[in-house]
Amino acid sequence: IAVKDTDGCYKIVGRNKNTINAGGVNIYPEQVTEMINTHPQVLESICLGIPDDNFGEKMVAGVSLLNNEPLNKTDLISFLRPILVQNQIPKDFFFFPELPKGLAGKIRSKEVLQLIQSQSKASSKNDTAESVQSAIRQAASDAFGKATDMISMADTSKSLEGWDSMGHLVYVTNLENHFKIQFSTAEMMTMNSLKNSEHIILDKITKL
Repeated sequence: IAVKDTDGCYKIVGRNKNTINAGGVNIYPEQVTEMINTHPQVLESICLGIPDDNFGEKMVAGVSLLNNEPLNKTDLISFLRPILVQNQIPKDFFFFPELPKGLAGKIRSKEVLQLIQSQSKASSKNDTAESVQSAIRQAASDAFGKATDMISMADTSKSLEGWDSMGHLVYVTNLENHFKIQFSTAEMMTMNSLKNSEHIILDKITKL
């Protein structure tokens, strides 16, 4: 794919097969990669399209940094905003010590995509675990009358004052209502700590 400027000169902007269609807008990832690589802390990068529920596709970037210098998504977005239009800015950035390459030194896009998918799954699991822990602490707070900042995931029925049979029933009911799940009698009996509760909940919601 090439564009013609006002002087009649042509510039190659990318390959047709690499074009990303995000909500009807064509994005040429090679152009964006070129701009990302101008950042002084970036060693190399590659932009790829991945499926998106809302727009069909979205563009993400795999980035390797010089000497693993500190750089985050916000830094890169701030750097790119003045030199790219909004829809050219990747929706997410994934940082790796190095990007996989073939014998000719070309970055292997399929392998980078696999790395991105693995990192996304790991991040999603961490976000889910944090969300579950927050909900458990809130359920315990409501059931046992303790402020959430006084409750930790290490707490058990022995360490939390107010965790009696009635409080336990309220606690379990709070969790069932929040997560829209139902515990068996055996599960309720083993939920004598916040950590046990977390394991049971995570097991149930990952099977939904």
